[in-house]
Amino acid sequence: MIDGITLLLAVLNIGTQEPENIKGLYLKLIRENFYKIRGSLHKYKNNGLHNADDFYMSNLINVLNQLYNGIGLNPEITPLNAFEFGVNIKLSFDPDIVLDHIIWFKDAKVTREANYLKFKQQYTTLKIYNKSKQSGTPEPYKSEYILRIEIRINKREFFKLKSTKFYCKVLSDLLNITVLEQLEQLLIDAFNKCIIIDFTEKEISLLSEKDRDKFKDYKNPLYWKELYKETKENRNKRKRELDRCNKLINKYSKSTIKNEIINLIREKCKKLRDIEKSNMIEKKWYELTTFQNVSQLKDGTNYPVDKKVICTIIEPNKHDCIKTLSNLW
Repeated sequence: MIDGITLLLAVLNIGTQEPENIKGLYLKLIRENFYKIRGSLHKYKNNGLHNADDFYMSNLINVLNQLYNGIGLNPEITPLNAFEFGVNIKLSFDPDIVLDHIIWFKDAKVTREANYLKFKQQYTTLKIYNKSKQSGTPEPYKSEYILRIEIRINKREFFKLKSTKFYCKVLSDLLNITVLEQLEQLLIDAFNKCIIIDFTEKEISLLSEKDRDKFKDYKNPLYWKELYKETKENRNKRKRELDRCNKLINKYSKSTIKNEIINLIREKCKKLRDIEKSNMIEKKWYELTTFQNVSQLKDGTNYPVDKKVICTIIEPNKHDCIKTLSNLW
């Protein structure tokens, strides 16, 4: 579910000023007592070794409890700069077959490698890859057919877009069921917008001469790359060609790959939200106190804030400017 993160926070009990790797999480000192944290919460759960198994909401709570007790990271007041949301789904066939049939995704910058696809946009990155063949994946996962589908939220500004219906501010928001359900839909919508062309040899043989020419165009990523160059003429043509492509697929192809995977994403996300088990786990960071030195706060008011952590954020486009808790409130 939730995997990679990028945070900026002040942690008062790390005890080191050198870059540090804590089981897959990398801490780097930005300035006195201020650290940037990036890495995989999922790998942290597996002692930094891998993220090929399932990562439940209850696992995330346990990880956050460990980080709170260990280095003072309080998820209630730790801002998110970036994170990844995704699932590992088991298939009955080689995931490379899926990758081979994914032709394009919207206006993204495409990276296509063996067993791996990445579609990078301004605020998000969609990654689809063969988890079983990824370097570092251990047994038994290496012998299984595991497809990984994930979205990286690249910028906090993504949540301020008019088209975005939710907003994650702090790390603990990733335990909110509504937010997790919305992230699930974001993942499904992204995969659904991928152009996936899966034709058997027999289905190709049934194409008319005109449709065969179009089929060759639609199977070519360079065709879509050209169409997604932003011009008024392209905008009109792109919509028309997308409609024609979908009609061609619906007319000739009986492939169910897209629907099958969407259903598997939905099932896995629901499974990973193990609400009943999660509700039984005590959240250690709920043990809040107040600042003794009220001069730290502008209005002189005592606020219930964990003394281990002073919440910090980076202003948009001003990476050298750090706001403290008193500025936030």
